[in-house]
Amino acid sequence: MQSHESRQARPWLICNVGQKAARVNHHFVIEPRKAVGPIRFGMSKDEVSRAFTYVYSSFFKSADSKVRADHVEVVGLIIHYDDAALVSYIEVTPPKYSKVRLELWGADVTGISMKGAFELFRERSPNFTRDHYGYDFPDLGLSLYSDQSLSEDDPVECIGVSR
Repeated sequence: MQSHESRQARPWLICNVGQKAARVNHHFVIEPRKAVGPIRFGMSKDEVSRAFTYVYSSFFKSADSKVRADHVEVVGLIIHYDDAALVSYIEVTPPKYSKVRLELWGADVTGISMKGAFELFRERSPNFTRDHYGYDFPDLGLSLYSDQSLSEDDPVECIGVSR
């Protein structure tokens, strides 16, 4: 078993305590057109790989993709890259195996409903489009998705952040 000091020096470490896994807490600030937590737009794929020590999966988003996207399930981030392998788009989804508090414009948006997020975004920009899956606010570089939603009171499944 690791000592308390060792775990503190590496806050990303998930260790077993008895039968339960200790969950790591994160606080990510969403900065439209700039960053989500430690992931900044324009970072290289190598820089992103050093931001987290978690195991993550990589995949091609579409047949046209030249660089694989990275899915860091532990913290709920899907990171997309342009053809030069630089961060170009970030999807913020519910995390697995950790707790992530999300902050946007000083507000806690963790678990926010589609309606609540729409109202928050609309305060910043009246320009938006709506489709079956959610809302796109191009002036803000933000999108809201919820493909399983039956109600505007359901939580947002994904916040898309573009540069």
